[in-house]
Amino acid sequence: MNLSKWPNQEALNKALNIYRDAMRSFVFKSMKAVSGLLAEENIQNETDIDINDFPHLFRRHWHVAFEQLFDPHRDVRSAVGIIREARNRGAHLGAKDLSSEYAIRRLHEIADILGQINAPEQKREVEAISAELGTSTVTPTDDKPKLPPNNDVTENRTVPSGESGGATRPAIDIQTEKHPEVGYSEFWAPIREGKFGGLFAGKPVPLSNDGWISKSIRNISTYLFVTNQRCYVQMYFQGENPLERRDSVMELFPESDYSYDYNDSPKQIRVQFPVLNKGKNDRDDWDEIREKLVGMGTDIYNKINESDL
Repeated sequence: MNLSKWPNQEALNKALNIYRDAMRSFVFKSMKAVSGLLAEENIQNETDIDINDFPHLFRRHWHVAFEQLFDPHRDVRSAVGIIREARNRGAHLGAKDLSSEYAIRRLHEIADILGQINAPEQKREVEAISAELGTSTVTPTDDKPKLPPNNDVTENRTVPSGESGGATRPAIDIQTEKHPEVGYSEFWAPIREGKFGGLFAGKPVPLSNDGWISKSIRNISTYLFVTNQRCYVQMYFQGENPLERRDSVMELFPESDYSYDYNDSPKQIRVQFPVLNKGKNDRDDWDEIREKLVGMGTDIYNKINESDL
């Protein structure tokens, strides 16, 4: 196959090779830091790991090897799966090229992950590929790369304190023609429409960020999370003295009435309240999940709001 006839696939292939090599090194070093993981997976060298392996390794060893290395507000595990699908899709290319929209979206996701694994040179290479492709195509997308979710249900996304100085990052807009069929989360729709109370109502949630919604007050963010298998509420403590503030706030939630776990990472002070061992895969129970998830999040938010902390 002469890839010059498929410029979108050719650009994506270049980026995938950059991504593969950088991620191999990152994954190998991260797993090597945890005794026994490489042997468990029968990995002896970086080259034993390929793009198809990243989703499996992240899923299986996320909590012990990788979770603390990534921004908790970004769904990295889903992103590496999407990138794997892009590689496999390109390997079975038919009679026509990938769409420029599809290629540019994947390039943004690749660049985002490269930034998170501290591979700035490789990120710049992929951004250059994306920029070159964007100027050579006639139907690029206006979709945005994945960014952290909104802490207070507004357009700007705020990076929690301790990661990038608490600075607000505006959404990055690629100046291209409009793409009207942007997908939105079906799960969150009734909540955002106010059918489960007004606290977490707001704009529709894009499918690219459909794992959470949030509300903040006095530098405490209350997130509602739903995965495929479970749902939970998680508080993030920002600003000065987060540990001391957490200890004070948690007095509002006696263990006799609430079940929770301290779920800190090196960059985040957080508390997780489990809600149900049900998630997106349990479609018949979505209304129950929504009701209990919003109920718990609202209770937590209101207790903080009504206190003088």
